[in-house]
Amino acid sequence: MMKYEFLEFLINFCRKYKKEILWWIFFLIFSQRIDYDRFAYKPEDYDRELESKNKFSESKEEKL
Repeated sequence: MMKYEFLEFLINFCRKYKKEILWWIFFLIFSQRIDYDRFAYKPEDYDRELESKNKFSESKEEKL
């Protein structure tokens, strides 16, 4: 009896949340294909940003 109740619950759950389940499956499959290193913030980027900020602050000081 317990098996059938659980199966019934599982079937009803899947029917109710079918779109969400499919969306998560889609997300999990395609998120593994994304190269997150391409979006990573690297030390070179940080150094470049610091240099540009320093140049900007120096130019401001010169104007004053």
